[in-house]
Amino acid sequence: MKPILISALAVGSVLMADGNSDAAQARAKVQIVAPVKVKRLSHIDFGSIVVDDYNRPAKVHMRFKGGLSNWTPTPATELSFESCARYRSSAPHTPGAFQVERDALVAPSFFGYMAGVKLTCDQSVVLAGGHGAPVLMVVDTDLPAEDFVPASPVGGVLYSRFQVAGSIFIPARSLGYKEGQFNVSVAYM
Repeated sequence: MKPILISALAVGSVLMADGNSDAAQARAKVQIVAPVKVKRLSHIDFGSIVVDDYNRPAKVHMRFKGGLSNWTPTPATELSFESCARYRSSAPHTPGAFQVERDALVAPSFFGYMAGVKLTCDQSVVLAGGHGAPVLMVVDTDLPAEDFVPASPVGGVLYSRFQVAGSIFIPARSLGYKEGQFNVSVAYM
């Protein structure tokens, strides 16, 4: 055991004794990109609708007032009815509201609107339940998503909001509470 230890020490001292060594430096760097996120702020609710005739189809359209995006916590929307009406004790209708968060360098704003992010949502959704056939909802939005500054913003992150409404097509002999889900997704371009 002693001869092995003496040889290891001898080899180590020979390597250090020749004076041939060098050193270099390299920078370590990273760019940390904020994730792109979408959050639901509210669901879409058309309220309670009474049909004119149980045996005829009906339609309700929720649209945004104004030609351009103008986000507000209580958006100006209106309902139009075909072969139906708002039920007198209905809760107010509400569009869906969504918030998008994105990295300021990767996806900067363009004239106050979200840029650099691809936003997709289902074009339609089936609302099922109750009695009779399901209701079809065709999705409409107030895109482009409008930038805003939240109460506690994170540095380097931009925030945008948009709303979703649309039209529901109520088939004949369809009654009761109907519900469905639709998907919204975001990704950097």
